[in-house]
Amino acid sequence: MSALYTDHDTWDIQFQDTPSGLQLRFTTTLEEAAVQGIRQRIQTWKGEWFLDIRVGVPYIDQVFIKKPNLVLLESMFRSIILQVPEIKAVPSVKMVIDSATREASVVWKAVLTNNQEISSADYRAFILGDL
Repeated sequence: MSALYTDHDTWDIQFQDTPSGLQLRFTTTLEEAAVQGIRQRIQTWKGEWFLDIRVGVPYIDQVFIKKPNLVLLESMFRSIILQVPEIKAVPSVKMVIDSATREASVVWKAVLTNNQEISSADYRAFILGDL
């Protein structure tokens, strides 16, 4: 499935220079579309999208709390990743929490619809930024 390609740092829609002028860039591989879809879903906070405030990850309610339920969070992130149309299966999801640095990350492995395996280790980490 092809989607508009967005820059991983700025989330700006990308254009490409062609002989007929500037044209929108689309994802070109199944892997590229899947990774972008996963990042978009994980980076959407619940309540952020004005058209449906139920969409997104409940970071404030379930993730950024004193003692998060890791089993529940791992199940939630597995479900979020499975929502990406290019993903067929998610064999592993693990929450890694470092209490000393107060950092949390989601480590995942997924199988694309063409049976190619991808992993979060192969891509730049998702960071929420300055809060």
